[in-house]
Amino acid sequence: MHFKKEIPQIQQQLHDCNTREQLDETTSLLQRAIFRCCQKAYKLKKVKQSTKVTWWTQELDIKKKEMRAVQKRANNTTGMEQTRYQLLFSRKQALYKKLSLRAKRTSLKNFCTQTKNPYGIPYKAIVKDNLPPSDLFKIMDQPEEGDSLSFANRILQELYPQIPTPFQRQPQNQTAREEAFTKNEIARIMQKVPIKKAPGYDGIDFIVLKTIFRTNPDILITFYNKCLSLQCFPNPLKTGVIVLFLKKGKNKSDIKSYRPVSLLPTLGKILEKLLLERLNHHLRRNNLQHPNQYGFRTNRSTEEAILDLLDKINSAKNSNQHALMISLDIKGAFDHLQYTSIKNSLDNLKYHSNTLETLIDILSNRKVAINTSQGPATWNQQQGCPQGSCTGPAFWNLVADEVLQQDWPQGVHLQAFADDFVFLVNAGSKQEVKNLANKALQTFKTWTDKHKLEISLDKTYYLHINKNRSGPIWYSGIKWGQNNIKRASVIKYLGVLIDDKLNFAAHLSAIKNKSLILHQGLKNVAGTSWGLSKNIRRQLYLTRWWKRSFSMPQQHGPTTSLLDNRDSCVLSKESFCSISQGRTTPPQRRLSRSSKV
Repeated sequence: MHFKKEIPQIQQQLHDCNTREQLDETTSLLQRAIFRCCQKAYKLKKVKQSTKVTWWTQELDIKKKEMRAVQKRANNTTGMEQTRYQLLFSRKQALYKKLSLRAKRTSLKNFCTQTKNPYGIPYKAIVKDNLPPSDLFKIMDQPEEGDSLSFANRILQELYPQIPTPFQRQPQNQTAREEAFTKNEIARIMQKVPIKKAPGYDGIDFIVLKTIFRTNPDILITFYNKCLSLQCFPNPLKTGVIVLFLKKGKNKSDIKSYRPVSLLPTLGKILEKLLLERLNHHLRRNNLQHPNQYGFRTNRSTEEAILDLLDKINSAKNSNQHALMISLDIKGAFDHLQYTSIKNSLDNLKYHSNTLETLIDILSNRKVAINTSQGPATWNQQQGCPQGSCTGPAFWNLVADEVLQQDWPQGVHLQAFADDFVFLVNAGSKQEVKNLANKALQTFKTWTDKHKLEISLDKTYYLHINKNRSGPIWYSGIKWGQNNIKRASVIKYLGVLIDDKLNFAAHLSAIKNKSLILHQGLKNVAGTSWGLSKNIRRQLYLTRWWKRSFSMPQQHGPTTSLLDNRDSCVLSKESFCSISQGRTTPPQRRLSRSSKV
């Protein structure tokens, strides 16, 4: 009700907007009005942190008091009396520890048995996938009192370095005027957005926007069409609140070990999706997306990328050719993507319209912020796409298409899944394949230098697939600039371990180890006569263990049948034991058949 009263005033201001400054002011007014409405309409529930220990009982309290009483007497006596009390204290302490451990286990068993949610606390304790964001103020050297703001600024400066010549947008006067956003167009976007995503600094989440669009759609339709008309992406929607997540296996004390995820205003995310939908429609209609880019595209997947690569490897192998698979890792691809590169890639589309100009405007005046006890620390973001934005993957694909569209010689294949590039080079002799690979890498290096990107040599490898397994060992000579690229017998590509023998023994072994760890975790919350119910165990097996254990590429090669019968049955036997809540399993032949269903 309160928001309805403010709608006419905001709509009138939107109609009167003719400049960027006026649009920015009205955007801030709209954000504040929605936030005030939420404060009045929604009651915030304070969740009290329970400090009660569920396993603690009166019997344990009595045993603890008895133990402490005996300990005091042992401290206040001497001689034989003290020795007697010390022995008595040892017995009391052992009994107390035994009863405490039994109470903890009983409490855990009861909690797991009563659990109804398959993906509740017991499941999260097993997989530990959803790690919370990191608090650098606690992990690293604690800043002095009142110095948290400068510490946050130092974090932002290291994660988002300034560049000598920042991007400056030069608006185009002669652009095609596309049709205004329709109600159905915005409704399709509203239906797709996830409701559990965290909001930006304005505190407006997608549930609120969906409610507003359902009750008062005109205000949002007017707002987004005014942005399109002025070819401006409002500056208040360009500030992202940074949340840091520690990268797996990285040093906690190094700022570069953290992945900065931006929490962006939801009003801006909807506008990004509207603009991208029109851009993607233009790309699909004019066939401007390269077929060798598999990432962030509709109807494309990691499975398709892996299988297409394996098809080409097997084709080279069947032709009695040497094949080199080169996996390239680009350092912080999204964080170091230059705005001028994005602008040039968009200009090359020959799609001069108000939609494209509004998209380009996203790149100017971007800011990042970290909340501190002294207020937010803000910093200008002059390169890179925010991790969490809708436009970042689309912009990257446009820039990456330039290298994919190179006229590669026969025997050289380059494909990508977002920023994961892989070369497959094949030829009749080792010298030919070596020369082809080095020429291809030099062309790729020219592209990375042009766009100021770097590869990580520590994570870049090549795999030699010999046409004759008993032939001589491959010698080095695959270079990136002046540096040799390391050879590996196994390369991990999109989650699959590809080995030089193409039998996937390493991949199956890794899956077995992961699955056994998951199975061991399940045993901690599910026993033969207690714990998660049989239906929950079956659901976890089908949705978690089965996919991990048997989601193998279809073209294994002839040598994987023995490995499949041996290692798959180990996985299946343990899993079937957990599901059946028993200690026996079907015969191995039946297990082998069921694992292939």
